[in-house]
Amino acid sequence: TGLARAVTLHGAPGVGKSSLARWLGERGHEVGACEVLRAVHGPSPSPAHGIAYAVRRHLQCGDLSGGPLIAQLARRLGCDPADPRLQTFAALVDPDDVHPLRYGVRLNRRARHRALLSLLERLSDTRPVVLWVDDAHWGHDTLTFLHQLMPVRAARRVRVLAVCTIRDDLLAGRPREGRLLTDLEDRPGVT
Repeated sequence: TGLARAVTLHGAPGVGKSSLARWLGERGHEVGACEVLRAVHGPSPSPAHGIAYAVRRHLQCGDLSGGPLIAQLARRLGCDPADPRLQTFAALVDPDDVHPLRYGVRLNRRARHRALLSLLERLSDTRPVVLWVDDAHWGHDTLTFLHQLMPVRAARRVRVLAVCTIRDDLLAGRPREGRLLTDLEDRPGVT
């Protein structure tokens, strides 16, 4: 429908939240109904956490950077290699912060979120995307991005279902993430 949606799965450890999210993604991919991205989060921030790394893994970018990364993004996204968005996408998924202006783009949080939105729009062009946000209670930046994703309507075709797994016992000690989740769950299109 072009509308981004979200589902939050709360519970104690071991009740099956991640198993349910994994099954949904695997089954959807198996029948050709969706692309699946798994964004993991942990108690200590890491370059392997978050949506940008999930996109990097999904697009099979490995250790690529610079020109080879842009070429891989063009191939996997079906873009013209001269598409100017590729510079921004490369800056988004390249974890190398030693050369932050390698792609001629500086990405603050707002610019990263706009780039993610554009990238998810491109990925969901062919098939909807199931974005599994594992351990969302540790993903402040990802939850902030989901706030921006949810109001997207048919004006931008972003066909994404975000499936967030949340451990309630750990969320209790994370008030900022707790507020973001409460606000997110009050929005239309979030169950």
